[in-house]
Amino acid sequence: MKATTQAYIDREEATKRKPVELYHIWRDGGQHWYYTSADRSIDYNGNTYVPATLKRGSVKYDSQLEVSTMSIQAAQVTDPVIDFIASNPIEILWIEISRGFRDL
Repeated sequence: MKATTQAYIDREEATKRKPVELYHIWRDGGQHWYYTSADRSIDYNGNTYVPATLKRGSVKYDSQLEVSTMSIQAAQVTDPVIDFIASNPIEILWIEISRGFRDL
C-alpha cells in the first residue's frame, strides 16, 4: 500500500477549498494596483484587493528554475492593463501573485 504524503494531502485540500489569487502590480516609482480573482474585495497585509477579471496563464521557467514568462489575461480594461493596448509600455511593471483561501 502506498503512503499518502503531506504534499498530496495539501494539494487535495486546496482543490476543495475556495482559492483566490491576489495580484499586486506596481511600477518603479510608486504606483501600485491591487486586484483579486475573488468576487468581493479582500483586505490583506494592509491593502484592499478589488475584484477584477484577471486570469493567470501558464508559467515558464528557465534553466535556473526562475520564472521566465507568464501570461495574465484581463477581460476588462483597467489600469495598468490599458498601457498594453496600443503598445508595450516603456516602463517595467512588476507583478506579485499570491494565493489565498476565502474559507479561512
